[in-house]
Amino acid sequence: MTTAFTPARFAALALAISLAGCAVTSEPARRTEALADEARASLAQFSASGAMEPVLEVLPAASAVVILPHVVSASFVVGGSEARGLLFVRDVETGHWSGPVFLSLTEGSVGFQAGVSTSEVLMVVNTPGALRSLLKGHLRLGIDGSVAIGRGGGATSAITSDIDSYALSKGLSIGVALDGSRLRLRPDLDAAWYGKAVTPDDILASRVASGPDSGRLAAAVEALTRR
Repeated sequence: MTTAFTPARFAALALAISLAGCAVTSEPARRTEALADEARASLAQFSASGAMEPVLEVLPAASAVVILPHVVSASFVVGGSEARGLLFVRDVETGHWSGPVFLSLTEGSVGFQAGVSTSEVLMVVNTPGALRSLLKGHLRLGIDGSVAIGRGGGATSAITSDIDSYALSKGLSIGVALDGSRLRLRPDLDAAWYGKAVTPDDILASRVASGPDSGRLAAAVEALTRR
């Protein structure tokens, strides 16, 4: 017996196929949303930390910031690890922050002061040249001769390097060394966040629709500079 393929059955089949597609693609999107939530919480921690006050005074002049909400020390990892984070870039004319562009910190020997296994890391990109190098796709910290990386530990209002890094563990400022680590752009995470393949230029020039929480993330970055 042949089953009639009515318009109602066709609509039901189309809906089922659509829902199945969403189920397949929603997991990467959920992961980027979870990372964005963690990043926003970390930005709030840095904003509330009294130890970060000197850094936040010079942040309005920075070219960009990277927030890595969960970085594991190499001393506590076998075989290396990857920390995912978000890049935000400051518009030199308006002072507003755009993004996020997703990236990863990999391959290096991440070190915190003794006894600390995990930390939230804020990287301040002080110079346009360092930002250009990063936006090429990847950057080896402390090894690329064109970009100097500062070692956090004792926040200071002076800009000491092309990129300075600072870390908090349980709300306390700690020392951090990222020499040899690689910052690598993650177009796969960008696509999951924005719903399609995009380039960093598209994101930073606002040529794509905002991601699901981009406005609140940008506001959290702006809050760092308006204390």
